[in-house]
Amino acid sequence: MKPEAQRIAIAGALGYPEPRMGEFGRCYAGELPNLEEVPDYLNDLNAMHDVEVDLRPWQHERFRDMLADLVSGQNVAREYYHTLRHYVSAPAAMRAEAYLRIKSLWKD
Repeated sequence: MKPEAQRIAIAGALGYPEPRMGEFGRCYAGELPNLEEVPDYLNDLNAMHDVEVDLRPWQHERFRDMLADLVSGQNVAREYYHTLRHYVSAPAAMRAEAYLRIKSLWKD
């Protein structure tokens, strides 16, 4: 999934207006003037913190497991990567992917 599409999908999940294409192919998100107004979820841990707050309590465990799989390279030593150090140090892009996957918004 392209980074721009990930940002739009996350913004949509959080309640931003439905994304649409503007003139000359620029991406617009409903009432927002342009994509620059949508937080850079893939590079900003503070923005991803706000996204993670959106998760329901039962989704947090799935998010943690998905993030552990992404960090560890798909199901390798999951228990090791559930340690606080690895969970906390996961980059924003991996957090964004994990969020989109558990919300069933990820498109390969």
